[in-house]
Amino acid sequence: MENLLTGDVLSQLFSANRAVADASTHAMLLEAILDNAIDDSHASTIRPDRCVLLKTTQERSPTDFVIVAAWDCLSEKVPAVGTVYNVQTLPILRFLAGGETVVLRGAADTRLSDLDRVMLAEATNGLLLPLRAGRRWAGALIIGMRSETPFDATRVQYYEALADVSALSLYNISSATQVARVSSLLNSLIEHGHYAQIVTDPNGLITDWSPAAEALYGYPIEHTINKPLSLLAPEADAETVLEQYRTVAREQRTVQQQAKRIAQSGQMLDVLMTLYPVYGRSDTVIGVGEISIDHSDRAPLQDAIQKERDHLEAILEATNDAIIMLDIDRRVVTANIQFENFFGLPRYSLVGRTVDDLLRQVQSKPELPNALYNIFVTLSGDDYGSAAGDLEIEVNSRRILVWYSAPVHAHEGTTLGRLFVFRDATQEREADRMKTDFVSLVSHELRTPLTSLKGFTDLIMDGDAGPLEGPVREYMKIIQFNTDRLISLVNDILDVTRLESGHIDLRRTSVDLTDAAASAVAPMRLIFEGKQQSLVMHIPKGLPLVWVDLSRLIQILTNLISNASKYTPTDGTIRVEARHIVEAADLPASAPPSLKLPMILVSVHDTGMGIAPEHQAQLFTRFYRTPTSVKRQLAGTGLGLSIVKSFVELHGGNIWFESEVDHGSSFYFTLPIAG
Repeated sequence: MENLLTGDVLSQLFSANRAVADASTHAMLLEAILDNAIDDSHASTIRPDRCVLLKTTQERSPTDFVIVAAWDCLSEKVPAVGTVYNVQTLPILRFLAGGETVVLRGAADTRLSDLDRVMLAEATNGLLLPLRAGRRWAGALIIGMRSETPFDATRVQYYEALADVSALSLYNISSATQVARVSSLLNSLIEHGHYAQIVTDPNGLITDWSPAAEALYGYPIEHTINKPLSLLAPEADAETVLEQYRTVAREQRTVQQQAKRIAQSGQMLDVLMTLYPVYGRSDTVIGVGEISIDHSDRAPLQDAIQKERDHLEAILEATNDAIIMLDIDRRVVTANIQFENFFGLPRYSLVGRTVDDLLRQVQSKPELPNALYNIFVTLSGDDYGSAAGDLEIEVNSRRILVWYSAPVHAHEGTTLGRLFVFRDATQEREADRMKTDFVSLVSHELRTPLTSLKGFTDLIMDGDAGPLEGPVREYMKIIQFNTDRLISLVNDILDVTRLESGHIDLRRTSVDLTDAAASAVAPMRLIFEGKQQSLVMHIPKGLPLVWVDLSRLIQILTNLISNASKYTPTDGTIRVEARHIVEAADLPASAPPSLKLPMILVSVHDTGMGIAPEHQAQLFTRFYRTPTSVKRQLAGTGLGLSIVKSFVELHGGNIWFESEVDHGSSFYFTLPIAG
């Protein structure tokens, strides 16, 4: 037959064969097969959507098969491990007699019965591969795929080559050599007296009874030999117990389970047991072994733990957030269905794998952004820091994800690993954008009539429309004052929308702080005179120039100085100061840590009403006004300080304040030095 496997496909097959050959359990074998699905040059990655691994219960005749591992990508109806099939219950198995691979066409394949289609689930295409280890039947592999693309000759040949190694691995997993290694370990544990060992013949008659079994159940060895194991079972479970032993002997597999047992005293025990086949010569099963331990005192706790685990898993699966967690060894311990949906990464290929495997899978999908790769690379080895950010992906549809990552700790403080959470914020961001666009549009539309209103009001107040009588002038003053308030409000809203959308561009130049402060104060001279307030400016000569946008700096100073005047009573004092800070020791005690030095520190002090401690945390929040200012009917929108904070931070500075009720407030902010 012509060899169709060349280049990268052969290289992948070699890698797949190594993983399959190293498998030591049925689950690991199936995982190795799934993780190495063919990725050829003329199609996208073809991963099976359903994969069922069956082992023959007889060495030479493919009559009965038992499912030893199964997986399904989409359906929850995964074939149950331990289910036995033959040609009556699964007619598709009759094709194995010829020893050839069978290519299936799902619903359109007239050779398939309804029972066969249940096994294939919703698969459109499928393969049935016989697994032979030399002359021995090892089992069969059923692969189903929901893709409309059929299995071509290259893929069939790839899976046939993979099946040869899978058959040998499947046989070795079930061989007497493997069981002997397990039995050796179990016997070593028994010698320490912690576990009770019972051996029966294939019919369930006791042939060996360890001292630990005597201690656990109370029966001396002479009262148990050649007695049926049902001696220890509740009457209602007697036949079930014997059938379990016969199944282990017949199917040559190891089973772990919890069961009820009755001691000689009549006490009901909860035991945790392992049943395994016992081999004689020529790989012949001569009996069944049981290793058990009294689990009575721990059973309620185990049940509670299991319920708690089930609840947590249910919550993880029900949440709308994509969640993945790494343990301290940088292995994936869990990933929920939303993670698979968001990123198109199958969970079966992630859980239990290292972060390097996760990174390889992320890189293999060109539709995933490099930012996702960088998140895992940067944070997977960090046991302490937290991080958050935004991420845009286009898998099936465009999504904006808000992500957060933090280490996970146990109650006693030990680190368990790191959690990554991704929340779909697409609709929220779109709603924010629409809101911002709407507010911006309305604000722009308001500015046009307000500009005209202000212009004509100023002309009338200047007498250009003729002399004003006493009451008329007072009315015009009210109109002029409220027009200015409206224009100020519209300007604040426009600044907020620009800040939200990132449309603020700073036009930086080298600025003399003295000139900027004078420009900010000049329009407010009449206000200070009207309230008989004192304004003190202390900006030393020779102060280094600052690297700022002059108009924004004037806006910052105007907001802070006008606020100081507004909340300071008549005869109060407002003081504006600036200092060149080189060392942290020169900073006020209230300064936040890690300020960038050197820099210019500007402060605005007042002798006003102050801010109560319970209101200070929200002072820079948009639209927030303290109850005191509302009660005293002081004009304002609650936007000024939030805008000031944003502009200071855009310049790379920091802002903070100190305040004491009835003793005034001090606002500090920093600016970068030019050059």
